[in-house]
Amino acid sequence: MGAHLSSAWARVEGAFIVGVPANMNTHIPLAKRLACIRAMYHPFADYLAPLQGEYDGSGFFMWWDLIVDNCFWGPELVRLSDIERMLGASWQEVVKASERSQRVLQKPLQVWQQLYRQADADHRALLDETLQVLKRILELDDICCHGAALHGLGHLHHPEGWKLVQAYIQRHRPTLTDEEIAWMRTCRDGVVM
Repeated sequence: MGAHLSSAWARVEGAFIVGVPANMNTHIPLAKRLACIRAMYHPFADYLAPLQGEYDGSGFFMWWDLIVDNCFWGPELVRLSDIERMLGASWQEVVKASERSQRVLQKPLQVWQQLYRQADADHRALLDETLQVLKRILELDDICCHGAALHGLGHLHHPEGWKLVQAYIQRHRPTLTDEEIAWMRTCRDGVVM
């Protein structure tokens, strides 16, 4: 793949980041913003998956982190201190508990459910569409795509996202290291770093 393609991808990522906030711009019809989210499946399916590991997928790994944190749950919408107050613990304490827990942590799930219920219909539609796209990416036959989708689910904080991650852990458990499982649990509980 080489430095040439990595450099080109870095320019694409930069342009992408600039356009991300448009998804929350309510002056743009919701149908077009949903179509934009749906279209984000194609770089994974049509570019990353066929490479089968020739590219480490680093830009794709952070793709959903940038979208979610800049559009759905950024600091202007909900602050970390507010989430920690709702959780009744520090972020780090919840991360450590998540890494050890074989089951979804109920307190973070309750917080994500509450935030989802409080979001307006437009916001929930975008979250729902993102969940469906991440589900489709998780179904691709490529480990880099899986990592990006799991990481995205960890940042999405959709109250149904944990089910996809837990199912992935169960399906792939025999091939996963303890470290990978611990990380996936933080994705499941919405506390991934």
